[in-house]
Amino acid sequence: HRQEQMHYQRHRPSRNSCGFVRLLVLWLLFSPLFAICISTKAQDTFSPQLNHFLECHPQALSILSNAVVKTKGSAGIRIDTFYFYTDDETVPTAHHNWALNGSPQVAIYIRGGGQPVDEYLNFLFEVINTRGDKVFKELFQQAASNQISKSNFVRGVLLQEFQAAKAVQKLLTQLGLKPDEITISKCYDDFLNTPDDFDKFLSYAKDPARQGAEPGYEELYDRLTSSIKSDSTGKTNTA
Repeated sequence: HRQEQMHYQRHRPSRNSCGFVRLLVLWLLFSPLFAICISTKAQDTFSPQLNHFLECHPQALSILSNAVVKTKGSAGIRIDTFYFYTDDETVPTAHHNWALNGSPQVAIYIRGGGQPVDEYLNFLFEVINTRGDKVFKELFQQAASNQISKSNFVRGVLLQEFQAAKAVQKLLTQLGLKPDEITISKCYDDFLNTPDDFDKFLSYAKDPARQGAEPGYEELYDRLTSSIKSDSTGKTNTA
């Protein structure tokens, strides 16, 4: 199992590296225009290199803060950031999960050990991608109750990710990145080359050469539907 090949960790904040990012947190907490609460744990657990990246790229920091505000509006949210490490290049570079108890809390998982620009792009994508969580939850519920086909489930999930990828694509030229940062990034071109046509994106998302390759939503559908394949004796039927 891929989960067994990965280990997760939270980064402890250094004494100096998080100071600039905390200013962003304080601004968001007390701004009269945006009544939004972002847990400092999200920023405090950024890697040192990502904190340094944000210090050196005020445009990127501003875009990230605006993305969070636009995503959640006036609703309070707590964002926790985790890093995972794996040598398996087929594992998606980032994903997010909401708290099961319905609380306004989201955990964003980012693959560590890469370039800070990629950490940033992955985090920005997941923040924007949370805007589709209402649809994601509906799709998951439909799959769990066998009310949607596998192909439509995968198509519905990827439509939300397509919209998030296109949103990131539009922001790339505003980040103030240096040419060498673009060159060493493994994610920049993936977002830059996102097709305009959704049907073309369906094939693009499954390209194994991409860093953000589609993470096996067919398998996820099978897991979601497996709970309803048990007969009255409790035995599991195989499809």
